[in-house]
Amino acid sequence: MTTSDANSISDEFLTDPADDDLEVFLTFGKISEAGCIDLIIEPKSGELQLVYGRSRGKRKIGRTIEVDGDFYEPGDLNRTFLNATVLPIGIAKYGSTLQLFESTLDLFKARGFSDDVAFVSTVFAFSTWFPESFAIAPCLAISGPPVESSFLLQLLECVVRRPLEMGELNRNIFALVPPEWNPTLLIHDLSRGRRSSELLAISNQPGSHLPCKGTLVETSCAKAVRVGTRASLDNFSGAIPIRVTPICVPLPILTPGRQRRIIRDFQPQFLAYRIANQVEVSASQFDLPDCSSEIRVLGRTLASSIVEAPEIIVQIAEKMRSLEEELQADQWSDTRFLVAESLLSLCHEREAGKIYVGEIAKSAQKISRGRGQETTIEARLVGEVLRSFGFRPHRTAPGIAITLDVSVRRRIHEVAHGFNLDGTAISPTCTLCVESLHPGPAKTNECEGPYKEDVQ
Repeated sequence: MTTSDANSISDEFLTDPADDDLEVFLTFGKISEAGCIDLIIEPKSGELQLVYGRSRGKRKIGRTIEVDGDFYEPGDLNRTFLNATVLPIGIAKYGSTLQLFESTLDLFKARGFSDDVAFVSTVFAFSTWFPESFAIAPCLAISGPPVESSFLLQLLECVVRRPLEMGELNRNIFALVPPEWNPTLLIHDLSRGRRSSELLAISNQPGSHLPCKGTLVETSCAKAVRVGTRASLDNFSGAIPIRVTPICVPLPILTPGRQRRIIRDFQPQFLAYRIANQVEVSASQFDLPDCSSEIRVLGRTLASSIVEAPEIIVQIAEKMRSLEEELQADQWSDTRFLVAESLLSLCHEREAGKIYVGEIAKSAQKISRGRGQETTIEARLVGEVLRSFGFRPHRTAPGIAITLDVSVRRRIHEVAHGFNLDGTAISPTCTLCVESLHPGPAKTNECEGPYKEDVQ
């Protein structure tokens, strides 16, 4: 089916069933082999309605809809939460993938954003409409001037699926989100604390949960986060960096009225695109086998949302390869990367004993200077990095250290190889190196390589 076929499908408006004893399922939307159910807002009453459709066939719209003998109604939603979220007021023709993509691209470019920022923002917007197909939850890390960064979030609110603006990121947000809601969080400030960065990384992983208020809450969802003026990608695992610059043309003011008009224009088109293409998106085979695992997974999420537009897919692949080069360049001066590389080197140098925080700092400093960097690496910072890796440094008479037992050696290799270190850091004679690169069945109470004396 072509996209033009999807836009020619007529709507079928339904009335509520007369049978009061009929079993009705409550839903905020779902995708199945039968098709796609989603939510819209009835523009006059402001009440929730359901829309159902599949790649071929009529669409059904109503407070109650029937799909293959089952009846569905919108789930109960807190009015305050509903007022804070944007939903389409209906469905509208979008023409073709390329037409919808270019009109969204122009939305950002016409307001002064660079071609690169506009392209990444548009791809991100498309991906948010298919949360069921996330290989990793897409995340934008927006750095740059605060006015332009906030303005970009305002524009994103018009085009992403179920946007929810928040002042900051914390786990209480996820406790408020209804199950199956799959919002796109627009975070205006990310705290510089370690917990916020860790929560950002965790919530990028599909199916991730965290304990909150005596229960488990699902945290995985698409996000766009303003991270301030910093350009570093430290601790922003899985995030796509966007570095906005001051807008030279007169800065457009997005009044509530203008924003509503943009929302009314784009949201119904994106909903029609979601319904028409959910089968093709879920069946996407896009891959970048020449890239690292992290970039391959991210690229799959982004590119799979683009249907019947190979020219856009080519640009996404180019952007993903460029992002990998940028991440690799950042890693060379990233303290976490330097500590991981130093740990692996020191682990290979000695068969037993301890590795001291001070000697890790000296080794990392030496590696950094050898690469032309003047970064000062203090032992205190190394200790914090070690704890973030899951190690437990302890105080001894000579200084703070970690003890090289079997579990610590294994963890060192897991951490180091997780940073995709180059071949010079990997020992072909080390069984743990081989195991980390090519993991096999789990081993118990067995020591690898030359470290058998550590087994008690």
